[in-house]
Amino acid sequence: MIEASSIFKSFKKRIILENIDFSLFRGEILAIVGPNGAGKTTFLSILLGILKPDSGSVKLWSKDYKSEIGVHLQSTAFLGDHTGRENLIVFSALYNLKPEKDTIDYIMAKYKLPEKTKACDMSAGEQKKN
Repeated sequence: MIEASSIFKSFKKRIILENIDFSLFRGEILAIVGPNGAGKTTFLSILLGILKPDSGSVKLWSKDYKSEIGVHLQSTAFLGDHTGRENLIVFSALYNLKPEKDTIDYIMAKYKLPEKTKACDMSAGEQKKN
């Protein structure tokens, strides 16, 4: 079971999530839909432990929950406001992986990903490599 209680999150005085209560039980499937800027990615990031809420709590059924879940993101499978390197780190964390800096350096070089460019500013080909 995943249970979120009274989740609140803001960025730079902008309230993104306010007083969110949520429960998901074994065998249930979750789809989060909504307009851009509604807080979907922020909410999922909190549920997955990538972000911490400003207040509220998340209870998970297992400390090793990441090995038991799957996430299907929208067609652009990256975080647009993060660099390629940052995306590699975040998506590695989803799978409980902690790649060494040398491994990430190798991937960045192999796929010729720009070091400082945000994913949303990369070409379509670079985005697909990311």
